[in-house]
Amino acid sequence: TRLPRPWIVVGHSMGGALTLLHLLAGSRFDGAVLSSPMTGVNLKGNSPTLVKIEIAGRRLFGRLGDYVEAPTSSPWDDQFAGNSVTHDAARFHRTVSLLQTHHDVALGGPTWGWLDFALSAASTIQSSAAAATLKIPLRVVAAGDERLADTPATQAFCARVPGAQCVVAPGACHEILMELDATRALFWQAFDGVAAALPYG
Repeated sequence: TRLPRPWIVVGHSMGGALTLLHLLAGSRFDGAVLSSPMTGVNLKGNSPTLVKIEIAGRRLFGRLGDYVEAPTSSPWDDQFAGNSVTHDAARFHRTVSLLQTHHDVALGGPTWGWLDFALSAASTIQSSAAAATLKIPLRVVAAGDERLADTPATQAFCARVPGAQCVVAPGACHEILMELDATRALFWQAFDGVAAALPYG
């Protein structure tokens, strides 16, 4: 609270979902810029009902910590070909190089517990009546080639927020700020738009 206003919050993926939950609960931020927010989970064609039944069973037997999909390799051995996060080889390999040097900062795949929370958070976001009362500038950049979050769900949410703008980056993967320069530029244009719309001083 000691920082000068305006306060602009930036969130990505699950961080974007947490940001939206905070905003819908009455946050004091003055503006928000999000990339690929987890307003819905790409279940890759699986039935949401069956997924929820699976989650309930795993909760019953204390198995929410299991991976949703068994890892085929370590995060520091990931290959660029076929990855679901970026088309930029240099940025991809820079991240892998960082993980190879610092294994302790690597994250594994999603667990059933993570999926449980993600679905619950997405449901809260999509059903919240507070979306219609958000008055702050909100700009969202979603991925056109999204394989992790749910871009149509993001568009549907933004349509319910007065003045919100959602841009879908054509062909972009999930990690907007790890993507090719043209995609990254869309995010910074969105940020500049929010910054320009707020009073300073």
